[in-house]
Amino acid sequence: MEPRSAQLAWAFVWLGVALRVVSYLLCKPLWVDECLLAEHFITWSYWQLTDPLVNGQVAPIGFLWIELTAVKWLGYSEWSLRLFPLLCGVGSLFLFRRLAARLLSG
Repeated sequence: MEPRSAQLAWAFVWLGVALRVVSYLLCKPLWVDECLLAEHFITWSYWQLTDPLVNGQVAPIGFLWIELTAVKWLGYSEWSLRLFPLLCGVGSLFLFRRLAARLLSG
């Protein structure tokens, strides 16, 4: 990448990080599907999360276990439930920037 386009790419990455963090800090209410999934973290154990979820919910087991760990460590709140998705979203911005740099470098 040329220096100017590299700077522009980094500017977009940091803009994306800022937008994600601001959205996280606004602590918006959970959507219905998030609430239905979060219900399981109140009473279910790690082992129970390997069973089919109620209300037709589907999620990868690793995600469920990480979310349950966040709830156990940080308490049951929108913030704890959205922390892992925030970290994944921020991390993906840096990964996609690196991938774009490789693909566009020719």
